[in-house]
Amino acid sequence: MAAHANGSNVAVPAVDPRRNVAEFSGHLLRFHVVPRQSVLLELQPTTLGLGLLVLTACVSGTSGVDASTSAATSPTGTSSLETSDTSGGDETASAGSTTSAADEATTSSQCEDHGACLDALAPICDMGRCRPCGDAPPDACGVRDPADPVCLGSGACGECTGDQDEACTGTTPVCDLVANVCVGCTGHEQCPNTACDSATGACFPGDCAVRVADDGSADFSDISSAVAAIPEDGSCVVTLTNPNDDTLLLEHVTVSDGRRVALIGEGEPLRWGSGTGVAIMVGADSVAYVDRVRFISRLEAIDGTLRLDRVDLAPGAVPAAVRADGDAARVFLSNSWISTIAVGPALQVDGGNVEVVYSTLYGGTSAVACGAAQTITLRASLLLSRGTMDPIDCVGADISYSASEMVYAGPGNQSLGPNQVDWFQILPFPRLASDPPVLLGATARWTTGDPVIDIEGRPRPSIDGTMTFAGAESLR
Repeated sequence: MAAHANGSNVAVPAVDPRRNVAEFSGHLLRFHVVPRQSVLLELQPTTLGLGLLVLTACVSGTSGVDASTSAATSPTGTSSLETSDTSGGDETASAGSTTSAADEATTSSQCEDHGACLDALAPICDMGRCRPCGDAPPDACGVRDPADPVCLGSGACGECTGDQDEACTGTTPVCDLVANVCVGCTGHEQCPNTACDSATGACFPGDCAVRVADDGSADFSDISSAVAAIPEDGSCVVTLTNPNDDTLLLEHVTVSDGRRVALIGEGEPLRWGSGTGVAIMVGADSVAYVDRVRFISRLEAIDGTLRLDRVDLAPGAVPAAVRADGDAARVFLSNSWISTIAVGPALQVDGGNVEVVYSTLYGGTSAVACGAAQTITLRASLLLSRGTMDPIDCVGADISYSASEMVYAGPGNQSLGPNQVDWFQILPFPRLASDPPVLLGATARWTTGDPVIDIEGRPRPSIDGTMTFAGAESLR
């Protein structure tokens, strides 16, 4: 097309409606397209010395823009144009009235910088108007705010999307696809080829990942050697394979000297322990994550941190199945089934900080017993005793949305009455029977950040406020 200003013809290349741009004498012009209506192109007076050039054009389908345009410069230096489109219709516009009502609906008032654009859906100041980021240059969001560099489909700027998560690093490696912000990891599946350090929200470094198989087919044939190979204060992911689906490991593993290790079961959960000994002891300043393993020996955190997810633990005659000892001890249980066959509690807390969520504790004497000063939180869990003692033998425990044989203070707690043998299937590892107490299925209150699956991999509701099964299992 050709535009006429001051009596001269100025060649203008074809307008590209897909990108909303046109080139005018080597300068890139951006415009807003409203099909079958006018298009406004604005030039600053200093750009080409032509004053304000107004170009109206008619969009023909989706293939391009056709226009025949003439202009005459007004006494004030403003050009007015007459345009006829290829459909035969004529439109006349002036610089002060070219923008249509549809244009005004998609752009806000004039602006000088991005800070003047307060509408989240039109956050970019482009050519003097606040616009959705999709109508602005590709890097506009990053220029506006490096913390929100991604253009979202809504027109707003955000930190990340599923396809653009480069900003999600360190302790916030995961993109929340609802809020479009980077958050900490909560599960190993969020950290491909490594594991989630949920205490910090970061993924384990990818520079140490080894495999263990007792048949010699992996990097190590025993776990002790794999852990000992980790440097002091180092981190590593150790995958525990079960090549014959019947692996029984008779090992005692100590995690110490500042090591952080993730022990992740692969395939059918392997069995670990001898019945009466200690399978894992975590020492001071050290961390052990354990996922999808079945233990028949006890676990201890002695001023260290032990985090269990989807773990079965049913040792023989032991003082306690899991023990936290020392002011610096930290124990976190999620989606786990912890029980003792003989005397002793499922969980013994002799100091430190303990949190239990969506787990089943079934003790020979009590579900939880506490000794020295401690902080303990029990939520969305099933807490039972085989004996006549109170299931929760702890002063000051924070209990909520949990089920037990007794009524405990706290929001949402339920009493099931004396436990019955027919509530459970005992062997090879305890599980709920097919017809558990009805109250159990409406005790826990799911909230964001809670497990989205149960110990067997069955889905949980995953909707805030939904009432569901307390304990390690979700049967419906």
